[in-house]
Amino acid sequence: MKRLKVKISDIRMASAALLGCGVLCSVPAVMAKEVVVMGREDRGLLGSVAITMYAAEKDSIGAALTNECGRAEIMAEARYVRAQHDDYVPAFVELTDAQVDTVRLQPVTQIDELVVNASGIPDHYTYVIPREDMKRYATFYEALNEIPNLVVLHNSDQLFYEGSGNVKLLLNGVETTVQELQALDKDDVLKVNAYPLAPPRFMIQGYTSAIDVITKSNLTGGNAAINIWQSFYPLWGQNSASLFYNYKRSRFSAIYSNHNWHSHKNRQSEFLDYEFDGVKYYKHKEGLDSPGHNDENSLSLGFQNNLAGSYLYSVTLNAGINKEESELRQLVSSQSNPDPYEALNTLYTDVKSFSIDNYFEKTLGDGGKYGQFMADVVWQRHNSSYRSGYREFETSDVLPTVDVMSAYRIRYDALIGQLYYTSPQFSWGMISCTVWNSYNHSRYKESVISTTENTNSFMALAQYYGSKGKFVYIAQLGVQHQYTDVSIASGTHSRWQPRPLVGVWYYPTSSLRLQLQYSYSSGLPTIAQLSQTDKWIDTRLVFHGNANLRPYSQHTVSAGGVYNSRYVEGSLSVSYSSAPGLICEHFVTTPDYMLQTLINLDAYRNLQGNVSLVIKPLGSNVWKIVNSVVLGMLDGRSPDYDWKGYRFQWMPYTAVNLDKWTFSARYQYPGKYTMGQMVYPRMETWSIGASFRPKESISLGVEISQPFGHGSRESQRTVASSPVQENIESFSPDRANSVRFTFSWNVSFGKNQNRQSQQLSNGTQDDGILRR
Repeated sequence: MKRLKVKISDIRMASAALLGCGVLCSVPAVMAKEVVVMGREDRGLLGSVAITMYAAEKDSIGAALTNECGRAEIMAEARYVRAQHDDYVPAFVELTDAQVDTVRLQPVTQIDELVVNASGIPDHYTYVIPREDMKRYATFYEALNEIPNLVVLHNSDQLFYEGSGNVKLLLNGVETTVQELQALDKDDVLKVNAYPLAPPRFMIQGYTSAIDVITKSNLTGGNAAINIWQSFYPLWGQNSASLFYNYKRSRFSAIYSNHNWHSHKNRQSEFLDYEFDGVKYYKHKEGLDSPGHNDENSLSLGFQNNLAGSYLYSVTLNAGINKEESELRQLVSSQSNPDPYEALNTLYTDVKSFSIDNYFEKTLGDGGKYGQFMADVVWQRHNSSYRSGYREFETSDVLPTVDVMSAYRIRYDALIGQLYYTSPQFSWGMISCTVWNSYNHSRYKESVISTTENTNSFMALAQYYGSKGKFVYIAQLGVQHQYTDVSIASGTHSRWQPRPLVGVWYYPTSSLRLQLQYSYSSGLPTIAQLSQTDKWIDTRLVFHGNANLRPYSQHTVSAGGVYNSRYVEGSLSVSYSSAPGLICEHFVTTPDYMLQTLINLDAYRNLQGNVSLVIKPLGSNVWKIVNSVVLGMLDGRSPDYDWKGYRFQWMPYTAVNLDKWTFSARYQYPGKYTMGQMVYPRMETWSIGASFRPKESISLGVEISQPFGHGSRESQRTVASSPVQENIESFSPDRANSVRFTFSWNVSFGKNQNRQSQQLSNGTQDDGILRR
């Protein structure tokens, strides 16, 4: 056993500290490292606690027992310990570099979750998902359900953390995809870091939280994975195939994914009612069975080189092709001709994309005592083609009486760079700094006019994260510069503005967190919103963008809470935002037609609440019942008129995860939400599914979408105060009673490593960021 030398003064100080337990415990002349185990509620020192020591690779290397003062000497090589006592929840703890670590155990009546490090600054929680628990899930991605307040829907790529789906997914600190996490070998995973508040570098991108999966170091061998969720009639699926290979410090990856939707009976009906130049225009278009398809294909090639505790370099190449084509047939009647006649609405889009992402991370000093530095540079290119046409055959089946068409192409280039530094943890807290810049060049080309847009966004900010007692404080201050230059607009937009965020979190108990936060942000118009290609919707109604759109700002105040217990997990958030200048759809009258366009509003206010409740009737994740409810109210003001809107959504979900079987059911209530002047009633959907795992690496299943249903229905309509009343409804019988077959397979080859040995559910409040 290796031993570390300490000063005699340190030993005397440690001896004096032991007097608090009522006895003077003997202290060895030379110590390696110590842990002190305490009860979380009464803070009493716990004796007779079994301590199991683990190396960095999670291999067991020794055992110890705490004395009557709650202290146990452990080996210098230990990086984790498991503390177990009959009256407390077992804790699996990642150790710090301090000479003495304190572990606080919770009574068995509370959630199986632990606190790490004396400082207690919970910038993120660290979870080690037990290997036995992972066996109940087809993929590691679904095994994330074991993390408190995190829900992954069975046979879906949807993930919600603390009630929000706005979550950034990471693998070893690098941006990743659902497909990559689905393909991970469960034996390769070391731990999962969950960030309730996204680190600043992802907060800049608009994410509220982050999930970072950390894999083991020095792996050898690889694995291949296939995940198929496919219906064959209609063709509807999400599929991926992945290959990974690890060699010492390097990791190679190749991931192909495909999303497809081919409909045969899609029906789109439209209703228009407006007045122009004293004439009342009315048109009703009844949808007929029409074909359409949407295919998305992507390929990702990646390489990582990682020396644990020192550096990580990652480069990823991504290429994708997305195509959408539809041919909507309709029967039209109008104020001028009430007898129905045929119309044909065609749409074709083709998007080819390519990107390369270089990411570098460096731990400064031994164990990160000088902090951590990160750099990320991304280049993206998108080439898009758009064609749409509308024909009406009012008097002939051969020659159209209305024949209009739109076509354009866009080339979009972006270069995004970011530098990020985080300090080590001090007694007073920790500081993170980031500098981010995004330059975008877009060229929009049509037959008559060509538009170019150059935009540049720069941001620099610093964030302080500290705690005192049961309070955690977050303060962020930054500046942002936005520049926009559009060739067909008058002048450029250039402005500096602050980017502050302040928040406080309060932990009245170990299972409850309350929070209050304020933030200020801004947004830029996109090239698509600035384009002014006419798209004829009706005889006197045209849609196009607005080249004179300007950047806008948004103030947001939010409050909420998160609760965890053995049987119940829940989150509640309420936010109020004010966004003067928000870009929104708007109707105006021109000399030639009614124009549906985009403007910067005079005012826009939104009040929203989100409740997520997870019930675990068995006291574990074997059976979960999830209820999510979103309520909202908003009002907007344009130069011409005002409007109000409301939002309501409800989504219950349940899943039973057994050793060999998984059963799930979900439902989405047909609520509605309002975005600008458009109201979007939600689609009512329901499904049931089951999967069977003959072996842990293979899962076979089936899912029925809307059994005993007639079809799915989506719609959108304008608010009552709009001068143009527009109602669009899409009905698809193809989605009802659709059977999707699921297949997951993950096989390892050439592996030379040890499995995780701990078999308990646990979590920690860790003190570092994105540690390897």
